[in-house]
Amino acid sequence: ATEDIEAPAVAHSTSLALPEVAGADFWMSLTGHVEDVNCLASLADGRVVAAGSMDGSLRLFDVETGQTLVVRRHSGASGPILALLETSGPVARRSWASPACASPSIRSTNSSRSGSPRHSAEQPAAQYDGPASRFHGGSVSPHLASPSLAPASPPECASADGLLVATRLLLSASNNEMRVWDVSACGSSLCLPEPELDVPCLFCFRFSPNQGQLLSLTGPLDSIFLGFQSTKVFRLRLRDGWDKLMQFKCRSQKTRHFTFNIDQRPPQQCEKQPEQPLAAECAKDCQRLARVAPRLLGVQCGPTCRRTNCSAPKFAFHSLVEAMHGHIGFVHCLASDLKTGTLASGGGDGQIIFWDRQEKRACFAHGGAVLALATSSRTREFFSADARGRIRVWDCANVERGSKAVLALGCSSSAVLSLAVVDKFEEVLLLAGEASGCIRLWDPRRCLVVRTVDSKMGCCAALCLLSSRVLATEADDRWLVRVACGGCSSGVVHVGSLTVVDHAEGAVQQAAVARAHQEVREACIAMAGSESDVRPRPTAPDWSRLLTLLGEFIAIPTISSDSSRADDMQRGAVWIARHYEELLGCTVRTSGRCIIARCGWDDSKPLVVLYAHYDVVAPGQDWNSDPWQMTAIDGFLYGRGVVDNKGPLLAQIFAVRRLLRRHARNSRAFEDDGEGEYMLCLQPEAGTDGAGGPDLSSRSIDEVCPVNILFIADGGEEVGDVDGVRRAIREAREDGWLRGDVAGILVNNSSWIDDERPCICYGLRGVIDLEVKIKGGERDLHSGVHGGLLAEPMFDLMSLCATLTDAQGFPCIPGFSDAVRPPRSEDVRNMTVAASTMDVPALRQRLGLGDTGAAPQWFADGRDPGFEAFRRTWLSPALSITEVGRGPLHKHGRHIPHQASCVVSVRTTPCQRHEDVAGALYRHLRHEFDKRRSPNQLEVKTLVVSDWWEAETSSRIYRAARKGLAEAWGLEESAVLEVREGGTMAMLPVLEAELGCHAVQMALSQASASVHLPNERIATKVLARGVDAIVGTLLSVASAQA
Repeated sequence: ATEDIEAPAVAHSTSLALPEVAGADFWMSLTGHVEDVNCLASLADGRVVAAGSMDGSLRLFDVETGQTLVVRRHSGASGPILALLETSGPVARRSWASPACASPSIRSTNSSRSGSPRHSAEQPAAQYDGPASRFHGGSVSPHLASPSLAPASPPECASADGLLVATRLLLSASNNEMRVWDVSACGSSLCLPEPELDVPCLFCFRFSPNQGQLLSLTGPLDSIFLGFQSTKVFRLRLRDGWDKLMQFKCRSQKTRHFTFNIDQRPPQQCEKQPEQPLAAECAKDCQRLARVAPRLLGVQCGPTCRRTNCSAPKFAFHSLVEAMHGHIGFVHCLASDLKTGTLASGGGDGQIIFWDRQEKRACFAHGGAVLALATSSRTREFFSADARGRIRVWDCANVERGSKAVLALGCSSSAVLSLAVVDKFEEVLLLAGEASGCIRLWDPRRCLVVRTVDSKMGCCAALCLLSSRVLATEADDRWLVRVACGGCSSGVVHVGSLTVVDHAEGAVQQAAVARAHQEVREACIAMAGSESDVRPRPTAPDWSRLLTLLGEFIAIPTISSDSSRADDMQRGAVWIARHYEELLGCTVRTSGRCIIARCGWDDSKPLVVLYAHYDVVAPGQDWNSDPWQMTAIDGFLYGRGVVDNKGPLLAQIFAVRRLLRRHARNSRAFEDDGEGEYMLCLQPEAGTDGAGGPDLSSRSIDEVCPVNILFIADGGEEVGDVDGVRRAIREAREDGWLRGDVAGILVNNSSWIDDERPCICYGLRGVIDLEVKIKGGERDLHSGVHGGLLAEPMFDLMSLCATLTDAQGFPCIPGFSDAVRPPRSEDVRNMTVAASTMDVPALRQRLGLGDTGAAPQWFADGRDPGFEAFRRTWLSPALSITEVGRGPLHKHGRHIPHQASCVVSVRTTPCQRHEDVAGALYRHLRHEFDKRRSPNQLEVKTLVVSDWWEAETSSRIYRAARKGLAEAWGLEESAVLEVREGGTMAMLPVLEAELGCHAVQMALSQASASVHLPNERIATKVLARGVDAIVGTLLSVASAQA
């Protein structure tokens, strides 16, 4: 049973000796399973380990000797054992009478030896002597409750007076079945005359097959929580029915299969069946149970017992089972904190949900399928791990605030399949078993990998802590951890005794990173000429990483207006959520297509909201390169979404990333993983303390970041979907994500007025889209056969459109411009400054007029073309026909459409109300249509309404953005152009209204960027300076708060 995998540090022995040399590990293997091990549980204070495997067997091993103590099986059709849970059973009174017997008196009915699979729970494991005991305050296993089975001296679990005994229970899950085993005998230190421990199966609960496999278990006996493949979590209040179950168990002395269906209530009446001779014993049990159980459990008679043909009772457990809905994927893992009563569930949908009294308390996106959960009873923390190798740390008392730390190793990590917590030391340790087969020991407080151990397995699917202790020496403190692990190892359980030196590997990592940081700083000083000239510029790996990620992001065609791209929209949302986590350690939540991430939770600091969108418009035709493959040409990056708005979104992320690094002077906030990628570790940087060793003082994001950041990544901006963001913000506010002082909203989704001067935008026009439709007959007609016989809808539509504007494009609708506000002095000043250097030929080129093309009248009537262009687009309403449609298109023949329609788009300016403008337009169309006296019908429908927006130029976010932009481009603040735009962004008024603060638009798009057009591009210089400008804005907000 014992096999050395590595050369042990001590002589070979049947007992597992703990090594006394730092770094020397001793491993032994426990064999017996036929297939891979799925789950492990520690029993008897780590002296016994229970293992469940794919072959459906449950084996108990003696860790000291490697001997197989017990072999049990679920029923043959139940499948693999997927979860184990060790818990405490009720307490009962008993007397200690026999002075000679050292173990319970058991008449064995099975002669199988230890390890025999034939000793199955389907057969009675033992017959019990003596009558059923009386129960006082609780119930226990029959052989513990019987007075005639009393040992000579009380076991360790007895009270001081020797009258109370607590049962230890082991719950095992297999497919849709849960069994309850009495493992109290494993805790006895007395010698046993029988070759095998008595571990009877007390009960077997079978659930409805439509719930799928039972994947996870957690909780005390009062509330056993069960996670199923059906995406549901159920709470089973097992203790409420324990007394009556145990009374019936003592009378029958057999394993009973109490079957209940979670979804359907049991039948109300018994199905009468003929009496069978072989069913006499079971019938008596049924009658006895029917007399004692209905008052508590609501027992109903049900289908025939699987062992006999009698009508066996069926427990109505619906009073004891409560369903909890929230996941949309398999519930892979569960964990509970007994003190606070908080339950955590992790699913294959990538969500982690926290529950309080069966009510959903908080829900977060983890970034990958959540595969493992663990809790620390000392620090009251949850630990969760996912398929992408990330481990999150959660405070049980403040789970609504999101994870307090993220443990990750960047691209080198593999999926974490199992977790175990060591909380007996001064510092809590976390053991993580990975799919690569290695076990990492983390210090969660400092986010350090203390040790990495090879488990000698294909994957480490199960971990179980057996024991731990401290060995103090003159040099340092060593932690000795005994752990069992199982996985893809052909049925072998490996037990290891690991020696851990306090932060041995962490100190080496810190020293290496400190040297790298010093080299970078020395290089910056050498280029600048002096230390005082060093400016926070992106390092080469950081800039390279930004460009690499932007190329990946562009390759995802996130077209929100195309329903066939729903999968791509989901991929884009997952991609950006994952990088919020990996690059910044943010806590991320999703609501529909909207992603919200928060970095920093210090309520004493201001909160800055960074808004961007990741959806794009369709690329169209006439591209010079593949729109979904980013191409670099002459200092420009080409691709759909590179400037609107994926490039600015990544600029926001890397700006906050630089801000964290800049303010982490005494902390190792970022680490190069050796492959040019950075990971967020929040580990202390190696310094020198008084003893000459590394400074291990820990600093969190709250200490490092001067402001709190709330990212909003929208997936519906291009289609004008504001309801999704509004709903996401309200949900975040309910969960406490908007606590504190919201300083303002920074948006990077506008354009410059040319290609040379950076701008800050303080105003946008609104938009109203109306569909005008003329309907005629029931079908299309032929122009030769029917032409001239009726009034055609297309002529009516063209006649109405001709009345909307004059020849110069100015609206001719009565009351349309009545509420337009006259230009203010600051508007006139800004238009004059912007027009002073306007390149008129370049303006003609952008309008598509060329050098000799026909120009509008205001180009040639002596007015300043630049000033007039800004006045018309900034402060004047406009009316355009953006689409003309008809009935069904015909490839052949000359048809007369039976209906014709167009879309009229109106741009509104400050002080105009969209109700008044739309009403004036509707009255005008109705008046002109009535004048034609057409027999056709006119229909006008409102499609889109978005209000205009105007920034508060005296707000702190506006002043900070202007200052940050000036510093990034090396300008005076007065030299930064303040402009308006003729376009519309429906989200800005909604954001200001929902968040109760002011917003500002910092443009990162040049005039020639071709937004929404073919060959969309962004200059690399603008993207790099945009990162600088965002950093400067956040620093200005922080300094103003201070």
